[in-house]
Order: sequence, then structure tokens, then C-alpha cells
Amino acid sequence: MNCEVQARGKGKNLPAFYDFRRNDEKVQALLLKRFASRIGIALKMPKTSSRKVNVIKSVPSFNVISHDSVSNCERKKRLIRCGKKNYRLAGNRSNKQLKPEVLTANNRMGLPSYRGSLSDAQAVDEYLRESYQHYLFKMLEIGLGGVTLSYGKFAYLFNDLNSKGVGFSERFETIFTYLKLDKQKIAVPVKSTVPAELALDDCYRLDNLLLCWLGMDNFIFVSE
Repeated sequence: MNCEVQARGKGKNLPAFYDFRRNDEKVQALLLKRFASRIGIALKMPKTSSRKVNVIKSVPSFNVISHDSVSNCERKKRLIRCGKKNYRLAGNRSNKQLKPEVLTANNRMGLPSYRGSLSDAQAVDEYLRESYQHYLFKMLEIGLGGVTLSYGKFAYLFNDLNSKGVGFSERFETIFTYLKLDKQKIAVPVKSTVPAELALDDCYRLDNLLLCWLGMDNFIFVSE
């Protein structure tokens, strides 16, 4: 909905997409309601639930991902050391630190479309693993390493969009377009910290990355 409102030129006062998505559904609906009404969309407010919702952590199910993979690691603020290998926190970067072409229309997210059966769990896992890694590197490329989706959220969107008949890779291409536009116009906070309560049990390896997840925040540590 945020993308649709912006696409019709009615959302210039909306917050940047990477700030917008940090709000819960009710706040997002309040932000969008007035703008949506201008283009004839009646936006229903989400129901408020009195139940306490438990957030379930979800990580990839393939063999390469396990807590054993970080058993020999230690964290020192923005650095995780695993034996002789260092992984440093990758947060947001200013546009001056980016290659000039990365924020242009020619730079696309380029997620491949899933062509297999949704009932083939192994094929879905393999697709999501490769696609998630691709997504992370594209976010790092445009200097938004500090606002990435966790794997659990990424996988949830894949299942949710497919259940609604919406193209997963096409939706991420649209999101990427608006992220680049926002990044051109709006400065992002580049100072990033790691909460003291983040434990290595919250982390797992994905090729040359270490990914940690705490609450609603995703942290990427890149191999030096």
C-alpha cells in the first residue's frame, strides 16, 4: 500500500520506506489512511488484539546454518571473532561511500522467480537461502545494511505473497526501487551499535556473513 500511494504521487510526506516498515500495522495504517483516501482507497484499520503475541525466531533449515557454527566465536562490540577470522558489523552507509551507479534505475534487485512446487520444502529452502543472501548483498550495496529483514520475515513474505498470488521477486523489485529513491533524497543514520544483550546464540553463518537477530532488529556482520 505504501508503494501504491507513492506511485500515484500522493505520498511525498510519508516517512522513508525503511522507517515506515519499522512501525506496527496499526501505525502504518494511520500513516497511510489520509493519503489512501485521496486516491479513492478505503483503508481498513487493523483490529487491535488483546492477546499477547509471542515472536517466534525463524532461521534457515539447511545444514550450513547451526548454532555450532558460532561456538568458537566471541563478540567485542561491533566485531565478532571466530578463530582467526573477523566479522565486522555492517550498518548503513552514506551515499558518498557508495559507488555512483548503485542508486540509479539500472541497478535492480534482480531476485530470481521461484519456478518449483511450493510443496517441495527442500527446493523452497534452497531458493530462499540463495535469494536471502542476494537480498542482503543488494541492501549492503545501496548502503542499507542496518535496516534489513530477518530471514524469518523474508521467508514469511515469500509464503504470504505466494498465498495471495503476488509475485515475490516483483514485489521486492518495487521495494528496491523506492528504497533507492528514498536513499537519494534522505540521509540515513550511519552510526550503528549492537545491543549488549545480543548473544551469539542469536547468530548464524550464511557463507561469508554472520547474521544476528534480536527482537525486530537484524544485524549483519561481514567477513573482513
